[in-house]
Amino acid sequence: MNTYMLYGTKMIENDATVNDFASCIYSSIPMETSTEDPEERRDYILEMMEKILEDDISRTDIDYERLLYKYRKELGDLFYRMWDRGYTIPTMEFLGEGAKQFFNDIVYYYIVVHYEEFAEGKI
Repeated sequence: MNTYMLYGTKMIENDATVNDFASCIYSSIPMETSTEDPEERRDYILEMMEKILEDDISRTDIDYERLLYKYRKELGDLFYRMWDRGYTIPTMEFLGEGAKQFFNDIVYYYIVVHYEEFAEGKI
């Protein structure tokens, strides 16, 4: 497991599964918003999650290729759920900059697909 350190803060506590990784990202999102509208709150959370993945996690010692290999068995269920909800399956790339984008897409869509469970604290 990598340390995922950014400015002395450990960004990811557990990377054992996509769920664990996504849970760490979700829990690091500042939840105070000025809106009570559930759709606006969801949009805010998803936007913040994208920023954390792109701006913060990418500056840690993350090894996208290793994580994609590690999570490979979980992708089938995620892709099925995405397909079932009409989302486009991201282009699979496992090397270099493509691996980074593919990984970020996977974590993003994992949270999108399981959003209600995250919001209710079930995950």
